[in-house]
Amino acid sequence: MPMQKISTCGNNPSIFSYDGDVRHGVVIQHTHVTYNVSHNIFNDLLNHFAGKAVHGGFSMTQPTLGHFE
Repeated sequence: MPMQKISTCGNNPSIFSYDGDVRHGVVIQHTHVTYNVSHNIFNDLLNHFAGKAVHGGFSMTQPTLGHFE
């Protein structure tokens, strides 16, 4: 199955690709860089934020305090 493609948000969107899931890990390809996010990172995040309301912050230049970036 080919990697899924999606666009970033904002004034200058760019395309990135990803494949995987939280149980097995995710590979993200953006421009010429590949990021590997292990299932352990997802597990740690899910445990840390379990039962909490988590607000998303989407600004890379002005992140919102207390939000998940």
